[in-house]
Amino acid sequence: FGLAEPVATVDQAVLILGHQQILHIVLTLAFGNTMIVTLPAYAAEASALWQHSLVTATAAEIVAAEAYDLKVEGAVAFTVGLLHGLHAFKRNLVSQDFLAREAIHIEQKVIGERVGSQDQVAAAVGGLNHICFDKRSTFRVDPLPVDPARKALLHSHLMLFFTCIARSANEILVEQEAKVKANEAPLGRMREQVREGAQILCDSTRDIADFGRLLHEGWMLKRGLSSRVSNSSIDAAYATAREHGAIGGKLLGAGGGGFLLLFVPPERQEAVKSALPSLMHVPFGFEAEGTRLIYFTD
Repeated sequence: FGLAEPVATVDQAVLILGHQQILHIVLTLAFGNTMIVTLPAYAAEASALWQHSLVTATAAEIVAAEAYDLKVEGAVAFTVGLLHGLHAFKRNLVSQDFLAREAIHIEQKVIGERVGSQDQVAAAVGGLNHICFDKRSTFRVDPLPVDPARKALLHSHLMLFFTCIARSANEILVEQEAKVKANEAPLGRMREQVREGAQILCDSTRDIADFGRLLHEGWMLKRGLSSRVSNSSIDAAYATAREHGAIGGKLLGAGGGGFLLLFVPPERQEAVKSALPSLMHVPFGFEAEGTRLIYFTD
């Protein structure tokens, strides 16, 4: 139950630990020395602040993983939960908007991760939203006025599968950034799709299958952004799902692996599930509230 030989290089350590564990270690080192001392201003013994915040962050990550939320990666939930726990321990009342901005700053500027901004906002705010970003790196969150019955209908048409392929978004995003100029047309169309999708969800008179067809168009557009967005095994799985009744779908996040979301009419879902034995079907639910304090004690 151990390694066959010692880990001799940093590259080996990174390969064994994985990208997300390295991120957690960096976060721990960045904050740890500050919070293992006695803090009279907070009436806290040495390390109490760190222990409280680490437990909060880990709990947030576990909840995100167990809830199988569609929009949030566990590492992002960890960052937002860590920040929320720190502020709560200091008796600071902070907004979800503030936590999202702080998480973006830490991951992009402090740690230097090449990541987007939507996951941090989704983890902090929760719900179905139209999130608008501008060139100044600011954002606006507009909650979608989706009827509860319509929301339930959407949920009943969605299936989530784990591809069992781990990937680092960094390499995918590097190639995408290099091709932004060449991809102006598909990126512009993908931006239009956001508003179209919101309109479909908010208009109960529209056929909900239109959302699935929009996902399929988005799949075709996204595959052209980078050679790393998909691969032969994922393409084959998607084609098989379509043959058995799926209308559309998308790879969550940057692509290249991770989770595959499919839009499938309820009566075709068993057929799709049976046709994809190599993928792990993952039940999920929508998160409505985002980050919040569920327990606090002195």
